[in-house]
Amino acid sequence: MGNIPEAVLSEIKRDSVKSGIPIISEAAAEFILELIKNANPSNILEIGTGHGYSGTLMLSAVSAKLCTVEIDETRFLKSKENFEAAGITQNVTQHLLDAAEFLRIASGKYDFIFLDGAKGQYLNMLSDLKRLLSRGGLLVSDNIFYHGFVDGSVKLRKNRLTLVENLKAFIEKLTGDKELSTEFFRIGDGISVSRKL
Repeated sequence: MGNIPEAVLSEIKRDSVKSGIPIISEAAAEFILELIKNANPSNILEIGTGHGYSGTLMLSAVSAKLCTVEIDETRFLKSKENFEAAGITQNVTQHLLDAAEFLRIASGKYDFIFLDGAKGQYLNMLSDLKRLLSRGGLLVSDNIFYHGFVDGSVKLRKNRLTLVENLKAFIEKLTGDKELSTEFFRIGDGISVSRKL
């Protein structure tokens, strides 16, 4: 699309930060923009809408359809407002639903999937994400090093143990998966990029 006003993106970003809604870092945003421009997907699936910052950012770079899933109703409604402000509602399908539940019933194919939902659920979602990913498509997973807890650079807190173990298992699964070619990047909070072979 490329015609989303910069002011709208900046406002969504400002509002997200002010409301305590996690958004991708500046470095991650630049990296994902570059990825998506090169991939030039027709259909994007986003797990974790938030206030719509990532979705709007991705559609600022390519002419594509975005399907985005969010479990929190307040975030869902706010992102709807933001997609309207950005003038992209005709290209966005929103689902107010648990991501794992959505993925179980979803059909069709996506050539770019941005995974930025509940980190502890990444592993459980992987088989359905792979099923929905087109051959040659990209699965981009954010926050995989989770504040340094995953690689041990930050001392693990007990209340994060299960989440971190699940993320480690997710990374291991991606690494060993013969249907995917995966690279890991120390950008932002850690990003993995998996291409379906």
